[in-house]
Order: sequence, then C-alpha cells, then structure tokens
Amino acid sequence: MYPEVYLQVSFGGTKLSEYSTTTTSLLITVPPGSQSSQLLVQTLTSQTIYNNIIYLIPYLISVNQSLISTSQSSLQITGDFFQSNPGPTKQKIYFGDIEILADVLSMNEISFTTPSGIVSRKDIRAYSYQREVFSNALSFSYNRPTVISFTQNQTETNVITIEGSDFGISSSLLSVTNNNNINFNFTFLSVNNTQLIAILPNTIITNIYNIFVDTQQTVDPLYLNLQPTILPISAIAPVTGGPILVIGYFLRYNTIYAGNATIKCNSIDENNYPARMICTVPMGAGRFQVHSESALVSTNNKTSNYVNTNYVYPSIVNVNPKVYFENNETIFTIFGNNFIDIDFVWKINNEVCNVTQVNTRNATCTLTPKINANTTVNPISIFVSVSGLADYSNYTLSYYTKPCLNDCSSHGQCNYTVAVCQCDQGYQGSDCSEQTPTTTSGTTTTVTTTTTGTTTTGATTTGATTTDINSSNQLSFNFILTALLLIIVITTTLNK
Repeated sequence: MYPEVYLQVSFGGTKLSEYSTTTTSLLITVPPGSQSSQLLVQTLTSQTIYNNIIYLIPYLISVNQSLISTSQSSLQITGDFFQSNPGPTKQKIYFGDIEILADVLSMNEISFTTPSGIVSRKDIRAYSYQREVFSNALSFSYNRPTVISFTQNQTETNVITIEGSDFGISSSLLSVTNNNNINFNFTFLSVNNTQLIAILPNTIITNIYNIFVDTQQTVDPLYLNLQPTILPISAIAPVTGGPILVIGYFLRYNTIYAGNATIKCNSIDENNYPARMICTVPMGAGRFQVHSESALVSTNNKTSNYVNTNYVYPSIVNVNPKVYFENNETIFTIFGNNFIDIDFVWKINNEVCNVTQVNTRNATCTLTPKINANTTVNPISIFVSVSGLADYSNYTLSYYTKPCLNDCSSHGQCNYTVAVCQCDQGYQGSDCSEQTPTTTSGTTTTVTTTTTGTTTTGATTTGATTTDINSSNQLSFNFILTALLLIIVITTTLNK
C-alpha cells in the first residue's frame, strides 16, 4: 500500500482528510451518520487503486441498561449507521446467540425486547446483511437475583415456593449451598424469573442457604425456617422417666418440649423428612403434650402442632390383706407398677384410703371403712389413680362386718359371712385355740370327733358334738352316767 501522503481518498464523492495506511491496509474515518457510498482511492497522479461501494457496518456504542433483567424487558442501543444501508427496515442483532430483529428508530438508535431467561453468552452484536459480518459487541450482565420470601406446601411440607426476581428459567443454572459451602440438592419442579418451586432434600434442616443463579449469588440468602410437624406418639414412658420415640418432619436441631419443659432429643439418623428422634422425658405422671419449636435468626419462631401423650398407666397386681372389716382400721399394701406420689388417689370400695407411702411398685394406705358391709357385694373394687390415669381391680379384696374371734388362731378357716370359725382337724373351740383331747380311763375310752354323736365302750350316746360341748363337760357327763348305772344294778340285786 502506498503511504498516505501519495494517496487521495474520497467517500461518496467527498474527499476525506482522515485516513492512514499500513503496508497492507487503508484505514479511513467516515463522518457520523454517513450512508453506504462509493469509496475511491487514487494516487496523486490519479491512478485508481480502489473504486467500489462500501457498505457500512452498524457500530454499537452503549445500551440504556447496565444490568438486564432475566424477565423480558425493552432495551435501546445507541450507535451509528443503523440506516446507512438499503434493504430491510429491521436490524438483525444477536442477544448472546439468540437472533432478534430490532426496530430501527434512527440512524443512531435501535430498540428490541430481550428474551426471558439467561443466555450463556452475554454480549450484543449487530449483523450486516450486506457484508455478512458482525459489528462490534457490547457486553452486559444480568441483575443480581433476589429472594423475597418462601412458603411451605401445606400437605407436602418438603415442597417450598421461593418468591423473588431474576431467577431465569433454567433449573440447570441454579445451585444451593449452606454457609459452609456444602451443596444441597434441591429438586426444582418449576423455575421462572420470579418464582422457584423445589422439593427439599430429606436431610435439609432449618438454616441459612445461599442460592446461585448462573453463578451469581442472591442479594440476600434464603432464611429457611421450616415448619416442624410431630406425628402421633405411640411409645410412652414409665413414671420413672425414660426414652420415647418422636417422629415428625423437620425436628432435627429444634427445641422439643414435654409440657413446658424442654427435653433432650437425639436424631436416629441424618434424615429430617421424616425425622426420628429419641427423646428422654423426666420422671412424671399423667398426660402431657409434646411440641417442637424452630428458631432462626431474622425470622419468627415456628411452632409445631401439639401432640397429646401420657406416661404409662398405673397397674394393680395384688393387694394385702385380702379381707377387711367394717369400722376396723386396716393398713393396706398394694403391689403393681408405675406408682408415683403425684396426685396419687387410692379408693377401696369407693372410700378414700389415706396414702402413707408410695414407691414405683408398691404403696401403703390406711382405711377405717364406714360403709355397711351387709350392703356390699364381694369382691369389692380397688381404684388407683396417678395424676388422672387410673386402674381398677375388683377381684382381689373382700369386705365383711366383723372378723372371726382371734382370726381362728391360725387353726381354722373363718366363715366371714357369719364370722364363725371352721376349725382344722385336731382343734376346737370358738376360736380354734384348743386341741381336741384323746382320753383313756379303765374300760371306757372317749373319743370326740367333729361328726355327730359320742362313742363310748359298750354304749353310744347321741346328742351334742364337739362344737357344742367342751371336753371337760363331756368327761363329767360320762362319770355321772357310769355311777347311775352302778346304782341301778345294786338296787336290783337287793330287791331279789
């Protein structure tokens, strides 16, 4: 190429003064707003080097928005030579790799609507139909995404809806981490520029999460304070306290309450949907409610439903003594399980027994009964209640008017209905305290038994039994009878 001092250049018939050359090219500057025109390049001796039409390529200067929304929006680009060429009235541009026909507003301005979503190539170029080349490119960036709020599905609580802006429309461009940069695999069911619907991973916990859209982090993190839920509790604790299984949703790292007291809980595994917690309840009795509370900075606490449960009911196994009597003070001992001195009520035949001692497996009380025993049907009922939880037993205890004398001295059975002893063999008397004697005298042997009649040698006397005449009276009677028989014999002999 000739040096520029040896050249003369005209464009559209107008001589140009601003141009330069290299060894292989000629660089010219055309006036702003020029039309595509004939370019003539000659030497000073009018030798023609180049003579042809030059189609001007659009030149892009700026876009009216420095940051672009992922939603559709209208953009204006300023530049030059948008009306320099004949042909279509629309200017073909490329938004990333997406072809768009822009409206030509003037030689220096075009406008178009951006597509929804996020393009991977982030620049804008104009295309020259005549030259089949691209213009210079303008780079752009998308708005930083924002998170406004989230809600949990009411039935499927592991599904959340996140409201915000500039999320794009592609789930492949989304990622979620916690503050320790650990990834959490949200399954996005729906993605649009202002809303995300996602299924949470089973291990998700209440925490702060960062959402990235095409590597851009949201302005504010997602404060994910999850609503906890507790399912019905089947395993209940004894009154001494102990572990119970609490199953629900989003319970890990929450505070769990039994009544108004916090209880210590440990999760069985890392799952939180559902969560399975082993919780230790303290010593207690009766009914109580279990609930969970989730807390997270910058959010309101969320409280679960309240689940009714209770400690194990008391159970009656045995009671001593087995019988008691009207107006007689009696000390009872009851045996069973899950007794505790918390609102402990003990009734025998609907009369309150004064409790003196309570242990887990037994308790004692004192009662002087006043109810008429003759109006009572045995066996009578025993009622035990621990903080409102009750058990009944009606087959172990009997109630009578009075006891047998000296309790039959442990040598007989008491007929409590009539308060009369039935003595064991070998014992007699109203309280069975006397042994039945066996007596030998001369030729007469007296043996008393519990059957009717008294047998003597050579004679049988019918009449009283051992329960009617005591042994000393029976011996005197035998002597008198013998004496009378001797007198009769002597008198008969003398008369002869």
